[in-house]
Amino acid sequence: MVTRLSSAAVPLAIAVMITTVVLSACGGDGDDQPVLADVTPQPGRQPTHTPPPTLITSTTTAATLVFIRDDDLWVAPLDGSGKPRAITSASIGARYAGYALRPDGGIDLFYLSQLEENRELFDEVEFGVFRVGLEGGDSEELFRFSSDSAHLVGADVAADGLRIVYADVDALILRDLDSGEETILARSRWILAGDGSYIRTDMLTSPIWSPTGERVYSSMFAGPDTVVSVIIDLPPRPITVVDIRYPGHRGSWSPDGSQLCLTSGDIYDGGLTLYDVTTHDQIDVLAGGMLPDRIEGEKSSVAGCAWSEDGRLAVGYTPIEREPHRVFILDEQLALVDQSELYTPSPGVIDWLPDGSGVVVSRRNTDGESFSAGIYRPGGGIEYLPFEADRVVAVIP
Repeated sequence: MVTRLSSAAVPLAIAVMITTVVLSACGGDGDDQPVLADVTPQPGRQPTHTPPPTLITSTTTAATLVFIRDDDLWVAPLDGSGKPRAITSASIGARYAGYALRPDGGIDLFYLSQLEENRELFDEVEFGVFRVGLEGGDSEELFRFSSDSAHLVGADVAADGLRIVYADVDALILRDLDSGEETILARSRWILAGDGSYIRTDMLTSPIWSPTGERVYSSMFAGPDTVVSVIIDLPPRPITVVDIRYPGHRGSWSPDGSQLCLTSGDIYDGGLTLYDVTTHDQIDVLAGGMLPDRIEGEKSSVAGCAWSEDGRLAVGYTPIEREPHRVFILDEQLALVDQSELYTPSPGVIDWLPDGSGVVVSRRNTDGESFSAGIYRPGGGIEYLPFEADRVVAVIP
């Protein structure tokens, strides 16, 4: 059973202790060893879409934007020092899986790619996990795994680049990239449906390492209309499941790894919850008077949240779904210190610039398919980069 917390039960800016559900963790070993293969990218392609009308002109921040375009990983410097370039080639359904620093000071990016194209929601598909240098060059295949879904998979590498957590629908798995040893952190379950058939539930996906490397966050599909948050202590301990009521949520860690900002949005409403991983206290930000109140009879919308290194929280939000969004900035005490103008198309928060001078946002363009990335400067406006993407995924310092 998962305990639900009503937003009406959370007073203004006060954390309320909630009841959590503890599931048993699973342990296991794997004997698969990393398989290396040559995957040589083709020369970098250039964007072909018409750029947005407003372009970046003022940023000098040394950081790199990572985005997906035509199934490949692309990168672009945010200081305008170079053009966007593809660092993978001929990928199939590429999924970003984080980055790690090399001993020589370089940066490696990790990603998943299907080995044979299969876009079905539930059908067996084989994935490869790859590593490629930010500077480009050959991709290295680290290992392979099979999944019964092309979509409900995900992975994230630890900051040291030595461990990776991945989800294959059946389980959430920790893998040592040197030895190939695997530990199963949690498994999905099979339940009996009303028609006598068995269906899979508690499917984990989209794992995210905490900044300290001590925990992993993951979303878990616990039923047709239920997605909950799973936090796993490493080495494996009991799994704490926190139900934040709404499907479709995402998690963002605070810089010290003590809190998660959880956003959600579906046919019912949008939500924004701060969760303390030590005390299990939970704050419903939208019920606490920190942002504009929800409007009775209207569905709100939350479009991402992210913490800066100094503890500020950026949120994309509107109390009326399908209306223009603002970017809101809260300080460490969750007091509102800045808000943008209203923007259409609505910007979603991706991450802060490394120096804390601005927030990287992403908007869906008027074609309804592509996205553009931009930077919101507190006290100023949003300037957009002169290219489009299928999905904006990360900012690398």
